[in-house]
Amino acid sequence: MGGCVVMCGIWAFLGPNAGNYVVKMAPWLIHRGGQEGVSFVCRINGSLIKLSNSLTTDSTLCLGHARYSTSGPYGVELQPIVLGNDFALVFNGTISNYIELIKRLRDLGVNVGTNYDALVLAHYMRELLTRRGGIDGGVNELFRTLRGGYSIIAIWKDSLIVVRDPWGIRPLAIGSDGNGIAIASETAVLETLGMSWREVELGRPLCYVGLVGSIGLRVPGLGELIVRLSISTS
Repeated sequence: MGGCVVMCGIWAFLGPNAGNYVVKMAPWLIHRGGQEGVSFVCRINGSLIKLSNSLTTDSTLCLGHARYSTSGPYGVELQPIVLGNDFALVFNGTISNYIELIKRLRDLGVNVGTNYDALVLAHYMRELLTRRGGIDGGVNELFRTLRGGYSIIAIWKDSLIVVRDPWGIRPLAIGSDGNGIAIASETAVLETLGMSWREVELGRPLCYVGLVGSIGLRVPGLGELIVRLSISTS
């Protein structure tokens, strides 16, 4: 098993200067002391690149993760987890049925070779998005089959996917300052940066799609709402 038994910090930004935003957000997501480290992943020229500092990175879509030394296994790849050029994930919580997910992955011909629930989750989510017809089918199947308390922020191609468990065990909020969309496991960072914010609804996955000149919000199964912002995805 693994995940973050003690709460990890997870965050993301979709919009201009995303690399700069996720670095500015980091200090408010690192607390409790003794953190093992902070890491980022950004979409740069069509590739997902893992970075220790994204301050000067030219990107419009980045994730951040702070891992505390009391949480998760050692000797494994720290989050963000990057799979290929189309998927990256940061995750806070525990997946109680990760052994079942390993079996499901084996049935799909995928052997993850680990008991680290965050890595199992990343492979499982990516396979569902690939095999279930994209975001609607993949995310709905993910929600139906996951067990545990969790908050997930993932990049899938040019989309930012946000998932919070149906019981709200792990916090997650959405904010905006008019320049883009921020997601964070701590509301203090959104308030400090002058953003209006709200909590991610329990059990209702969201997908933000980066478009030229706008961000489209898709709620799986409920269609699309366009939020007008001046961006173009990298």
